[in-house]
Amino acid sequence: MPMVRCNFSAHHAFTFKRENKRPIECSHSLHRFKWIAYAICMSKEVPNSITPAVFQKTMLLLAEKRTAMTTLRTGAAISLIPLSILSFLVAMMDKLELQADPVLLGFTLACNAVLAVFGLYLIRRGLVRMRFHDRKLDELKAQYPELRELFYQ
Repeated sequence: MPMVRCNFSAHHAFTFKRENKRPIECSHSLHRFKWIAYAICMSKEVPNSITPAVFQKTMLLLAEKRTAMTTLRTGAAISLIPLSILSFLVAMMDKLELQADPVLLGFTLACNAVLAVFGLYLIRRGLVRMRFHDRKLDELKAQYPELRELFYQ
């Protein structure tokens, strides 16, 4: 069973030192995975059934899930842009005299509709991908019960 020694610094960066292998550096940007690595370090041993490949697969799935959350957040921001444009148009309708130019108003409304549909597409894509990654993580947790201890309940 390989032993793992961890060195923690003041900057929340830490190093894994494995027997007869190069150290693995982890930076502060991996704070989401810090707790998983911390749990493994505190156990002083890597559990037999969790291989490095499984651990890397778990970290990859968590990173992909975080990317899906970013897609969801971007979709929410993009879908709110037409609301602000429409509220500006309603407030400035008299000063801009848009009643006289229906082509410009129609073009603006069409662009707003496209932005709203694109935002809703990104929201849906983010939610579907998050569910997919959650299912894959649940499969890994069912296959390797030691992983269940590393995640929040």
